[in-house]
Amino acid sequence: MFAGGRLVSQYNISFESLGAVILDDFSPSDGVGRTFAFTEPCGFVVAHSAEDVPDALRSIDELQARGFYLAGYIAYDAGLVLDKIVKSRHQCVLPLIWLGVYDKVFEMNYNQFNPDAWDSQQSITNPKLNVSYAQYMRSVDKIKDYIRDGDVYQVNYTCKLLFENRGSPGGFFARLRRSHPVCHSAFINAGEFQVMSISPELFLRRTGDTIVSKPMKGTMHRGASCVEDDRLAEFLGVDEKNRAENLMIVDLMRNDIGRVSVYGGVQARDLFRVEKYRSVFQMTSEVRGIVRQEVLTSDILKAAFPPGSVTGAPKIRAMEIIDEIETDSRGVYCGCVGMFKPGGDFLLNVAIRTIVQVGHICEMGVGSGIVADSEPVDEFREVLLKGEFLRAEPVDFRLLETLLYQAEKSYVFLDEHLDRMENSAGYFGWQFDRKSVHKALMCAAEEISGVEAARVRLLVSEDGEVSVEWSPLDTESKKLAKLLLLTRRIDRRNVFLYHKTTNRSIYEEDLKTARARGFSDVLYIDDGGEISECAAANVILEIGKNRYTPPIDAGLLAGIWRENELAAGRLFERVITIDDLRSADRVFICNSVRGEIEIGAIEGLGGEVIWQSAEIR
Repeated sequence: MFAGGRLVSQYNISFESLGAVILDDFSPSDGVGRTFAFTEPCGFVVAHSAEDVPDALRSIDELQARGFYLAGYIAYDAGLVLDKIVKSRHQCVLPLIWLGVYDKVFEMNYNQFNPDAWDSQQSITNPKLNVSYAQYMRSVDKIKDYIRDGDVYQVNYTCKLLFENRGSPGGFFARLRRSHPVCHSAFINAGEFQVMSISPELFLRRTGDTIVSKPMKGTMHRGASCVEDDRLAEFLGVDEKNRAENLMIVDLMRNDIGRVSVYGGVQARDLFRVEKYRSVFQMTSEVRGIVRQEVLTSDILKAAFPPGSVTGAPKIRAMEIIDEIETDSRGVYCGCVGMFKPGGDFLLNVAIRTIVQVGHICEMGVGSGIVADSEPVDEFREVLLKGEFLRAEPVDFRLLETLLYQAEKSYVFLDEHLDRMENSAGYFGWQFDRKSVHKALMCAAEEISGVEAARVRLLVSEDGEVSVEWSPLDTESKKLAKLLLLTRRIDRRNVFLYHKTTNRSIYEEDLKTARARGFSDVLYIDDGGEISECAAANVILEIGKNRYTPPIDAGLLAGIWRENELAAGRLFERVITIDDLRSADRVFICNSVRGEIEIGAIEGLGGEVIWQSAEIR
């Protein structure tokens, strides 16, 4: 069923067998976390029907008391039983509860778990929603009718994305986990089916007498550049609509946790905190309670399951409306995946961004919170957007800075280069130790001594590993340079345009082609028709007495030389079009290694002259 199947060699754990479970407890912001691996179960706790759920919950209590671990999932539909909702009109195909029982757990640092041995060749085909556009519109309108009538304030309405995956489930999980590092990823091999959860949301964590929930409500896409990123994060943090929805779920969770807590023992903390993930910002808050001494795991689940962030408010009425309007049972989606430890502690995620694979057939729930002012078209667009993460491929790259080393000055613009690299590390959530980087550069400087000038490449990997490469700087020609204008438009939403990394194969190929034809560099146009940058430099136009360069949002790297000139007031940002280019008096390209180089001519791919300097004309 699986290709490969080793977790890490020191543990010698196979995931081909029934009952293998992987759980992450990770903080993407600082790269610290733990991974828990379970294999070779002693038995299983399984609830196939509503009648089995109470006994399954009692089994959790009993097995924890006897010193066993349990790991697996509780389906959303089990909550219909716990909350005594009228009998669901949907039949859940999978077990309502599936938990392996284990006498041990393998625990390791998050970064130790490296499932590269798994087959990562995936082929996602035939994606489709289980509802039509018209059905979706009607459902949202009906929910809004309930809201207007005062039945509910919010309903989390979901549908399913159905698709086929011809690769292995383990390889699929490995790719998703690597592409989207989140707090609470999980993989379950239940034999006839597999579960892959890439969830950032904590449902419940019990440690001793303390129980914590971190409801997540409020989402904003990441910016492409650091500046845009900061602006979007700030907007999400103060947006009243997102705050109101988040607070609604916080109040719901306070009520649920309060049912099992000591009097006055429930607190809401860190309200409206904005957390950064690979592709989105999420607004979270924390609800913390001190549970009563006699409270068991089953009591907490009866009080709080399913998670309030995936139902609505008031919770019971929202669940009734969900059962009426949604076309299928939710299954694992919107339930929880996690583990129960000996003695009573446990860790459970909210099973969002969760895929179930049976053979080659997969399903993943997608949804959004519907409130009084929700626009159905916008909600449908959000649903489609939430499925895009499935196609994201892991990109291997390192952060890169290219510095000029001069014998009499050492590194030129050193602080500026390190600032830019540190900002990019923060953007991607990578480790960056400035002292270690500086030390590596100083060691390299000792090797370079005796060379008049050198081009130095500084590289930092995701785990903070530093390497330095250098070569003597060749003498630049004094002739006016030529640029090749490319007609292929660059996508301004490509985040790698705004960060200097080793993921620059397109630049390198274009540059190689241009130089083979006698050009110094290529000049790019963005998808808005604006002049952007060159492959290895920023561009400067001299028009009259002023010098101009394109703004960052034209899809370009904030070059060190460019930033220095802007700060000194010798250069100004403005949108630059082809017509502006044709009317320029002089054109330069610039970077921190070569400084400014004057351009003599700019030509198109067909040899047509776009611009020439007065000297050539």
